[in-house]
Amino acid sequence: MTAESRSALDRLPASLRGTAFLEGHSREFAFGALAAMESEKLLNPPVKETEVMRRNLLRVMALMAPAILVYASPAQAQLSQPARAIQSSYYEGTEGTGRYLPVSGTKEPVPQAAATAPAGSCGCNNGGCDNGCCDSCCDCCDCWEGCEECPSNTLILFAGIESWRGFADGSWNNNNGAVTGANFGTIISQDYGIGFQFGGSFGVYDWNGRGFDPPNAENNEAQTQLFLTTGFFKKADACSRWSFGLVYDFSFNNNFGVFSNEPYVTQWRGQISYATSSCNEFGVWATIRDHGFSQDTPSIQETVSFWAVNQTNLFWHHKFDEGADSYVWVGVPDWQSKLGPNGGSLGDFIIGGMLSAPISDRLALYANVQYMHPSAQPGLEGSMEETWDVGFGLAFYPQCNARTHSVSGSCSAPLLGVANNGTFMMDASHND
Repeated sequence: MTAESRSALDRLPASLRGTAFLEGHSREFAFGALAAMESEKLLNPPVKETEVMRRNLLRVMALMAPAILVYASPAQAQLSQPARAIQSSYYEGTEGTGRYLPVSGTKEPVPQAAATAPAGSCGCNNGGCDNGCCDSCCDCCDCWEGCEECPSNTLILFAGIESWRGFADGSWNNNNGAVTGANFGTIISQDYGIGFQFGGSFGVYDWNGRGFDPPNAENNEAQTQLFLTTGFFKKADACSRWSFGLVYDFSFNNNFGVFSNEPYVTQWRGQISYATSSCNEFGVWATIRDHGFSQDTPSIQETVSFWAVNQTNLFWHHKFDEGADSYVWVGVPDWQSKLGPNGGSLGDFIIGGMLSAPISDRLALYANVQYMHPSAQPGLEGSMEETWDVGFGLAFYPQCNARTHSVSGSCSAPLLGVANNGTFMMDASHND
């Protein structure tokens, strides 16, 4: 500010001095403001409008994402369903002459119908479950609901006593001992109800040796036997009353038969059945030999061969009121099942049975028996061809499904049992 301008400003009244000062320096203030704005633009360069929109959109989406996820979740879908109106009264009588009565004064309400099963499923128990003890929808012979979906996996542990003899034992004593094992089943296709099973057993017999004394025989050692069974199955359900299964059996033996051989033999075993009701089922099970075995036997200086005996059996399966299962079957062996130069058949007919009686939800007593009548005439030859198997023991069901309500049992339970000396009979080329 110049000296002349300051002198002129001093001569003005005090009330006008501020106004005159602003008017005289307004241009200087304007230029100063413009300079400050330009300086700010240099320090903060302008942002493109599209970039600003993109940033804002991202912020909005980030804020909305949690709400979208929660709203789209199954839990929110159930919560968002409108509440079902509760009926507080009902109309009694014909239109125009009736009256409204409170629900509290009515008789016991009729139970609502069960919810329909999901698409692609059948029956009233198809909600599925993983573990635990579950009740069936019905427990009478006349109704039908198929196999029980609970549990999704089934494990059966068993131990018992077994006595058996086969053609390889000749005219000598039978084999007595103990056996233990397990059988596991699970559903691998929910859409088709296909299950997978795997099991095995290990038995020790003739604990004190055997009474015969051929040269070089290990007659002072016990006989051991390992069975393995694996395959697939389909239980009868509410959609179909047919059940079927196919398994492959392995038999590993040590000190087997008269000459203490170690045969390894395999077979196929299948079963198909139809349930006429929840209490009765009829079907057929059969075996077909596969892998045979031959071994040089120093005690007789010959080669002894082994293979499984083909057999076909018709059976009836009955379910008792308290959950016990019984099987009875009759059948025939293969007419050309006999090894050796003469061939022929080992037996005329086969009869057998099995019983499983639950004593709790997790424990059951079991028994099995099978007998093949020899085709030879009674006497020495007939006694050497006699084949039978008897066993009984205790089974443990960790999944609490020892007791079921229909012949189909649990959908995941193995359809076929682990092979034994009845369902896996064996022939030998020599037995004396």
